[in-house]
Amino acid sequence: MIKVLDKTFAILEMLATASPQPITPSEISTAHGINRSTCSRILKELCDLGYAEQISRQRGYSVGPRALTLGRAVNYRRDLLNFAVPAVNRCAEELGQSVLIAENRGNSRYILYYSNRSKLNIHFDVVVFNDLFETATGLVLAAYAGASEKLEFFRNAKARGENFFPEYSDEADAMAGLAQIRADGFVVRRDFREEQDIIAFPLFRNREFIASLGISMPVGEFNDDIFKRSRLAAEEINLAMSRIASIG
Repeated sequence: MIKVLDKTFAILEMLATASPQPITPSEISTAHGINRSTCSRILKELCDLGYAEQISRQRGYSVGPRALTLGRAVNYRRDLLNFAVPAVNRCAEELGQSVLIAENRGNSRYILYYSNRSKLNIHFDVVVFNDLFETATGLVLAAYAGASEKLEFFRNAKARGENFFPEYSDEADAMAGLAQIRADGFVVRRDFREEQDIIAFPLFRNREFIASLGISMPVGEFNDDIFKRSRLAAEEINLAMSRIASIG
């Protein structure tokens, strides 16, 4: 049963991240290694339930109205997003860049919200990212994790053969690097795969770390003004999240 659920959610997530473009059973089967007949059966069941719909035999399937309704009903982390979304939107608009908020759950990075005003064609093709030691926001999330979690993130990246940050050549260097990120209060990284410069800051509620704020821009556009405006956005969110009611 668990394996069937894994396959079903993998298909549903692929439909959602590809939206509004439909995808074919063949594409899903290839991407996830699911038997073609099993894939077609699950797609039919999702269509019957309203979570998917068949666009045409040639073009394939897309998400259905029930998935849309379910997404709109979700009220996840409103304690953070109610304060953060206005600041993120303003920052993205003023800088003309892409701004997002990410959190760590189960050793994975989730994008809670993003606003893109840059020239970058940003599209998240998966729902969850296993890249805590491979991205700027991921490094901030890792920096504020527990000691054993930090080592796990680094070892997982090494096991996948990732070497995006060559200065972190071993575990000691990696732990020292994460400690430096906490001391600095930010990290700046260049992602050569996507040709982006990214700066990330930690977000706090009453000094408790809760998420990371990331600002992405085309390579070469990072400057002091962007750094200052990005830091102000992080400080604005932290202040709004850390309001303390007076009892006096």
